[in-house]
This record gives sequence, structure tokens and C-alpha cells, in this order.
Amino acid sequence: MKLHNELNNQECIGKEMCACIGENDPWVTYSDGNYGEKNYYKDVFVNGYCVYMDGEVCKIIGYDELAREVTMYCEYSDAHSTDDSYNGVYTIPYSQYVADFGLDWGY
Repeated sequence: MKLHNELNNQECIGKEMCACIGENDPWVTYSDGNYGEKNYYKDVFVNGYCVYMDGEVCKIIGYDELAREVTMYCEYSDAHSTDDSYNGVYTIPYSQYVADFGLDWGY
């Protein structure tokens, strides 16, 4: 499990990267844009919370190689939630991390 092509996994902790969500991934929710653009918005929900959107900047805060999961933080995720218990931290499968963030983000 590798989080970046040039950095080791420990060096990735605390680094920020931008989500670039592809098409037809099963974890993505699509909605139309304001002018009727089909599937304009791409959002990812975990446990009922919108944890990141296409173009959102997120930060790696941990990883579990055995479980093949990456824990991340997004400051503005689900900013409109009325549930104060959500703190912007979420965990996604490694395959989803690679698909949405890639291994070549800037550092």
C-alpha cells in the first residue's frame, strides 16, 4: 500500500491534496448543476455525511496498511450539517483513495 509515488507513507501524513473524482465510481453521488448540466456535482458520502466533493482539498491524517484504509480530514466537508458530532475526519478504502486522489499529487 503506497500513498504517493515519491514520498514514503509517513511523509504523507499531514499533506494536502485535491480530490479529482472520476465517472461511474460506486461511492460517488451525482447531482445536476444549476443550469441542468447532467451529473455536474460529484460528492462522496461516508456514514451519511458528505466528506468530500470533486475539487475539495483534503489532508491525510493516518493509514492502516492491514485494513487497506486511509483516514483523512476535510475542513469544509458537510459544512451545512446540523450534527455537531461530525468533525471532518473520515476513512475510505485504499482503492477509493487511489481513484479519487491518485499517487502523484503535489507536495
